[in-house]
Amino acid sequence: MRGLIAVVVLALAGCGGGGDDSKGLFSLWTNTTTGANIDLRNEQFGSGNVIALYPPSAVECLCYLAIIGDESAGSYAITGCIVSPYDSRTDGQCKALNSTGNYTNSSSILTLSSRAGSTTYR
Repeated sequence: MRGLIAVVVLALAGCGGGGDDSKGLFSLWTNTTTGANIDLRNEQFGSGNVIALYPPSAVECLCYLAIIGDESAGSYAITGCIVSPYDSRTDGQCKALNSTGNYTNSSSILTLSSRAGSTTYR
């Protein structure tokens, strides 16, 4: 679960510009601990879109992501994760990414929280 949160909560690689220090939820985020990226630029509220997540082992996991809330706070669900291309030996790493939790987006810091703990992204 912690790996999922780490992947999902990837921190933004750069800060916003133009004097506005806030970053939109649907942006590219980079995990402040692992450096892993999560790209939310094509996502939207209430929609179950397929996203690619990369656990520390560097396999590619395809998952459904649903986000309910607003720009500053809400809930997320990551479900149906499967390794791509499929390999039964590494699929368990993707299955471990399935999770639900809450998020906050404040001052260009995205925080994902679940039973496994919290992870921050910029």
